[in-house]
Amino acid sequence: MDKKKYSIGIIEPVGGHGGMDYYDYGLAMGLGADNVEVLFYTCDETTERTYKKVITILHFKRMWNRNFLVKVFKYLNGHYSAILDLKKRDIRIIHLHFFTFRSIDLLILWFAWLNKIKRVVTIHDVNSFDKKANVFFEKKCFKYIDGIIVHNKSSLNILDDKFKLSIPKVIIPHGNYLPFINPISNFKPKNTEKFSLLFFGQIKKVKGLDILLQALSVLKKKNVMLSWLLQEKLGKTI
Repeated sequence: MDKKKYSIGIIEPVGGHGGMDYYDYGLAMGLGADNVEVLFYTCDETTERTYKKVITILHFKRMWNRNFLVKVFKYLNGHYSAILDLKKRDIRIIHLHFFTFRSIDLLILWFAWLNKIKRVVTIHDVNSFDKKANVFFEKKCFKYIDGIIVHNKSSLNILDDKFKLSIPKVIIPHGNYLPFINPISNFKPKNTEKFSLLFFGQIKKVKGLDILLQALSVLKKKNVMLSWLLQEKLGKTI
């Protein structure tokens, strides 16, 4: 990349409230290392980290411990004010991260389009796990998206088959969290003869942890060890 100044805004209100700050900072850190200036707008439950060319703005205040209507208002108002702040700073590209598309996301994309800011979107789950995706809103949202990021070839194929979009698309593999993990010196497993299983992700019904635990109960007399890696905790073993 040349010496021209590139800037982008990352708007992601979950942040440290739900462990998304690891993902967000991984993306921001990578962009900063490539000489892109990043303004990261997130919630005030996020622990600020310092990386090259990354500026954290704890923009979404006291949002998550509220009732539904207050959260909706703060969610929309936070995105709108962040977009206006980016426009004022003459930053014309934003990145948004969606697990599914809802009416509220359509309003955010439309508002960014109205303010002539390009929208690059990471679609985390092409087929939503919770089945809340509405095809009508999905199609409407795509009309206001300038670029799509998916994490693997399978997701790209599903997206192409399902919607046949002409929007530019790119695969960026899901990053690791190694920069955020403190190494343990002289670590030795208690029992190296055990077969290890790793559960990765948040404890949600759609993740199937209940099925894994049921399977382990069947194998309880076998030499099996379960480890889980949570975005909030980054590592536990039982």
